[in-house]
Amino acid sequence: MLAQQTISADVTGLLAAFMLNRDINAPEVLQILTFEKGKSAVTYQQWWDALALLGEKSNIEHIGLELGKRFTPEYSGIVGYLSLSAVNLKEAATYFEHFQQLLAGGTGAKIERKGDIICCQWLPAYCSANKDSDETLISSLVSFARLVTGNNNLSPLKIGFMHAQPNDTSQHHDFFCCEIAFNCSALFIEIPIELGDISSTTSNPTLGTILEQQAQSMLDVLPSSSSDLVTNVRQCIIDTISCPKLSPSLSPALQLTQDNVAIRLGISSRTLHRKLAEKNIRFSTLLHQVRYQLAKQYLDKGELSISAVAQSLGYSEQSAFTRAFKNWSGMTPIRYAKRP
Repeated sequence: MLAQQTISADVTGLLAAFMLNRDINAPEVLQILTFEKGKSAVTYQQWWDALALLGEKSNIEHIGLELGKRFTPEYSGIVGYLSLSAVNLKEAATYFEHFQQLLAGGTGAKIERKGDIICCQWLPAYCSANKDSDETLISSLVSFARLVTGNNNLSPLKIGFMHAQPNDTSQHHDFFCCEIAFNCSALFIEIPIELGDISSTTSNPTLGTILEQQAQSMLDVLPSSSSDLVTNVRQCIIDTISCPKLSPSLSPALQLTQDNVAIRLGISSRTLHRKLAEKNIRFSTLLHQVRYQLAKQYLDKGELSISAVAQSLGYSEQSAFTRAFKNWSGMTPIRYAKRP
């Protein structure tokens, strides 16, 4: 699935600039970032592989942090320059949320207000996450916010990463200067709502109007993400789990079968199986991925009992859910819920 999602060439330019600045001679890193004919983007897998190799060749443990520190708008193309023209951070965030598909495919960011906090969250593409890529993204956003406000001490309230906590997190705390959590169910960054009203020192509303029109034109010609069968199957599974009353005559377990999902998608089960096979993925794999992702979210919130989580995910018995979760994560749901 990582071979189907792409990262803009503008973003990948950050690696070349970083290598030049640090005098890192590793042409094989850039060789990974080859573009298909007629395209100006690389796949997630290429991006992840290039980050890993750059970290290895440079002997930099947290390569994502170092890349993010050097982030400037030119590495996010028209979206970066449009956000740079915004009147304040709130408007810049709105531009980023609306036009993020011009930078990268995948699940995208969801920005919502929670009381006096604004939370920007990313669920992992196909339930996959990558330390270097996630750290590049978050540190780049913080660098951008500091750039447009002219405040190098600007810091978020909290950051959450999906990867395991490193032995030494001093570099993270030195740069972000906020609370940092690891092993989270989603990548997120939280900021106090009042930061959104901080005026941008680079604001240019006239230019912003022009760039917004151009960005919208570019967005309009992008292939619709709804055309991705895998995305549709995943969303159908999520909808079925979240809204079991869609098929009240069936038990949750029966609703989450390939046959039933195919019916809801308006195709035969055989066609669904064949189309997924063409993408080298099985329906059961997608079902397990979605269940695991939602299970972590439910357990992180701590609002449901283990049995309630099992039932909501379509398991007829708590023991079956416990076995599945332990197989996914290496720990029982109870242990996961009680982790620090």
